[in-house]
Amino acid sequence: MDFKGTIDIALGVGKIFGITIAENFRQPFFAKNAGDFWRRWHITLGAFLRDYVFYPVSLSKPIQKLTKWCKNHLGNMVARYVGPLIALFCVWICNGFWHGPYWTYVLYGMYYFVLMVLELFLEKPFEKWCMEHHLDVNGWGIRTFRFIKLFIIVIIGEMFFRAPTFTDGWTMLVSMFTNFNINEMIQVFPTLGLTNREWISVIVSFGVVIVVSVLKEKNVSIHGLLDRCPSAVRWGVLYALIFAVILFGAYGPGYDEVAMMYAGF
Repeated sequence: MDFKGTIDIALGVGKIFGITIAENFRQPFFAKNAGDFWRRWHITLGAFLRDYVFYPVSLSKPIQKLTKWCKNHLGNMVARYVGPLIALFCVWICNGFWHGPYWTYVLYGMYYFVLMVLELFLEKPFEKWCMEHHLDVNGWGIRTFRFIKLFIIVIIGEMFFRAPTFTDGWTMLVSMFTNFNINEMIQVFPTLGLTNREWISVIVSFGVVIVVSVLKEKNVSIHGLLDRCPSAVRWGVLYALIFAVILFGAYGPGYDEVAMMYAGF
């Protein structure tokens, strides 16, 4: 909500001036695995690392020589993967350092590198297992499983990303399984500082985001739907959105507590 919201504001302001800015998010939590997630999340960073790190490394002369040596001495299978894996390793090292010169960020990069390597070798066996057990890879059951799996993967990664040190991150992860108390969590919710109106705003907004995301994932153009509506309906929706921001938004002097969280934008 925070990071994508910032980008959406920039995209919208650009459109007002006739400038089309590159899309940076495409329903990342609809992804089927970590690799697909990063093709949908922070798209511009991924494209930059692909064009200026992955391709130059994988096509460099030393890697080409190594691939040829592996083909002659270790077989086609090793030769097929050695170059891309080295390039992918460089990509995720750079991704970590791009976020900052801290070991937690390097760990964050290596975390996704390992996940993508595992996916590379396990995806085909998993699909074969599904076929043997007559499970539709694109069915609701497998898609729900992948969503839950991906959500857990992303949350664990973000936890280490947020932790000041690796030790802090590990303590947070372990405490989720050894020191979790549902009653304490229930007691915390009323103390989050949100009024009833703000809770309603959060819940309704979250619902709108889900509906919009599902429509976009199904390639339904919301702008197209709105354009085909009668003028009264179209302008009614637009004015409703404008007044929703005015009524429920937090802005102006004294509202620094809602400054952007991601990197302090």
